Amino acid sequence: MTLWLTEPVSMNSKTHLFCFHFAGGGASCFRGWAESLQEHNVEVCSVQLPGRENRFGEPRITDFNTLIPELYSQLKQYLHQPYAFYGHSLGALIAYELAHECRKKDTNLPFILFLGAHRAPHIHYPHNSCNSMNVEEFKSFVNRFGGIPESMLNDEAWMKVLLPLMRDDFLLCESYQPRPIEALPCPIHALGGIFDPMVSQQDINAWEQHTTKEFRSHFFPEGHFYIRNKNQVSKLFNLIQSEITDWKPKDTYESFRLPQFSIK
Repeated sequence: MTLWLTEPVSMNSKTHLFCFHFAGGGASCFRGWAESLQEHNVEVCSVQLPGRENRFGEPRITDFNTLIPELYSQLKQYLHQPYAFYGHSLGALIAYELAHECRKKDTNLPFILFLGAHRAPHIHYPHNSCNSMNVEEFKSFVNRFGGIPESMLNDEAWMKVLLPLMRDDFLLCESYQPRPIEALPCPIHALGGIFDPMVSQQDINAWEQHTTKEFRSHFFPEGHFYIRNKNQVSKLFNLIQSEITDWKPKDTYESFRLPQFSIK
């Protein structure tokens, strides 16, 4: 089993849903998803980047050009059966680029991409480099996303652990170099929070340019971290279950290996 996944992958499941966490987080943010989705024979495969949780002692990766090939090499053995991606914030960008890497390597693509809380990748990174921020400025910056309890922000011991992790993950975001728009031949469902102060609804809707297949956007009455709200996550599960249940291999899956793409 690879360290990049938190649990062994069963090859008996109908569908695998690979989940990619947000900046400063870890695979534990998807705890509880497996139980909710398994009744539809969907196996949740939570991806763990190095330098956090059970991989805390490993060096973190701060360059996209390093991350994506390594991630592909670790997951390619599991990508022969039907699978989908869910990525949240930084995880959405990782999922999108990993799908492009699969295409580059002539590997089956995900039959659907669920991309949450991240602007479409062709939109310029709108923030100053975190390397230019002192500790208080960086704390203020990450606090704008929400999701960090005030008690934790004021806990010096917690901040000594969390801030370096978040800074490295934002450096990873900053390292991303947008590609010319090469629309993927798999459906995209882009998701966002109505009250997200960092990612607008326009940013979410712009993902439509990145697929030649079906596109839908969905907005939850929450902020950037809607996946931490039980009611909203329940709605998200219903969406994932519905889309996976309705998916028909003959319509899409085999065609995803075609090398054609459109440039818009």
